[in-house]
Amino acid sequence: MDRKNIYLDYAATCPFSETVKESIISMLDIYGNPSSLHKLGTQAKQVLSEARKSVAEFINADVEDIYFTLGGAASNTFGIRGYYQKHDCCILYSPAAHKSVLECVKRYRYAFPLKVDCYGLIDWDDLKEWLDTRDIKPFVVIEYSNSEIGTIQDVKKLIDLVHFYNGIVYLDCTGSVPTVPLDVKKLDIDMCGFSGHKLGGLKGCGVLYKKQKIELEPLIYGS
Repeated sequence: MDRKNIYLDYAATCPFSETVKESIISMLDIYGNPSSLHKLGTQAKQVLSEARKSVAEFINADVEDIYFTLGGAASNTFGIRGYYQKHDCCILYSPAAHKSVLECVKRYRYAFPLKVDCYGLIDWDDLKEWLDTRDIKPFVVIEYSNSEIGTIQDVKKLIDLVHFYNGIVYLDCTGSVPTVPLDVKKLDIDMCGFSGHKLGGLKGCGVLYKKQKIELEPLIYGS
């Protein structure tokens, strides 16, 4: 009797959707530089524009606020490092965050872990105490949900609190985006990132959303 493997680890990654497969195949011959003015360049630029529009609609964002990255870890690094190096701020982060967040923040002097309970939920009183007792601008980094234990943060409540203290929030949505609807305008999200491979897309592809008014220090210089 033939045995078939059943794959259930969708929290880690998932296979390509048929739509993604067809889309990838259809673009294999599109090799132009999207910055070029000739036909092949404008063709490639059109593909990028359509992809950016599709992502923006998916999370209810403005098209110009969508940036493509190399994945969820790259989005986290770009958002955290880019903001910290551009602004005077104090990072407050969840110790239950993804390794890409923890490895990034430990390189900075003014980065401090928040308390969490046994479920990984941010301790509201601890966060409020930090915000009450620090003069430096708060930059809070949390995950929307934890892909290992399934905890979903009350992000709207946390964002509203941080905004009350004129702070900024970066939200890692890689673990939540496959199952929890994401509306960046409704939640008033400052920045967030996620990875395409959790949604049936390519590995090595990610998205960073940021409000247009937020300035980041580039990780890579060039055009």
